[in-house]
Amino acid sequence: MRRLALLAQPPTIGQAKPRLSPALPPGAAAALAGALLEDAVDAMRAAAAPDERFLSWVGADGTLLGREVPGGEDPGARLAAAFQSLVQIEGDRGVLFGADCPSLTAATIDLAFEKLEGADVVLAPTRAGGVGLIGLSRSAEALFRDGAWSTGRVLAQLAERAESLGMSLVRLDPVEDVDTAEDLCRLLAAAVTPGATIGPSTRLALGKLGMLPAALASPSAAVG
Repeated sequence: MRRLALLAQPPTIGQAKPRLSPALPPGAAAALAGALLEDAVDAMRAAAAPDERFLSWVGADGTLLGREVPGGEDPGARLAAAFQSLVQIEGDRGVLFGADCPSLTAATIDLAFEKLEGADVVLAPTRAGGVGLIGLSRSAEALFRDGAWSTGRVLAQLAERAESLGMSLVRLDPVEDVDTAEDLCRLLAAAVTPGATIGPSTRLALGKLGMLPAALASPSAAVG
């Protein structure tokens, strides 16, 4: 069974994307987070490989899908719990991705499942040393234990852990995430770059926030 999960937090004003402040006020940050989430859901739906798809909500109290997770707010505990549901028996393949990577498309997801046929772990790196997607072909709780989460060491640590556990690893092309004001600047630059991947909801939200001209804010906009 090939299972796909989108791990996301509700785009609540005051809680969504706090690191975008002061570049964006809380309401604008929440609006952008909601748009990124909509595009991520579209990517999840458009992926051809998964047999099952899940939207996994993370609460402010550390709960996952409304249930308590050992370790509370520790991201590693949440990831381990999520993969217990995705990879249940031998032969299962599980992919989990975040909602803040506008360049992570359905094609990226399908490629991750393809690579899992010959690898234990698949990672899509982000610019800051994190990961936007994790795929596993076998469960490995130790992979996520005591992680340096929310730092630039996440990718390196997961790779080191995989090696120590004897797990084969494939890295996909890097994906851009949107967490900081600097990331937002790169997103805006991509929005006016020919051929760049910007989801329609994100593009529209940037226009409503006055950060893109109307001609480029349309979901069908094509920069030529």
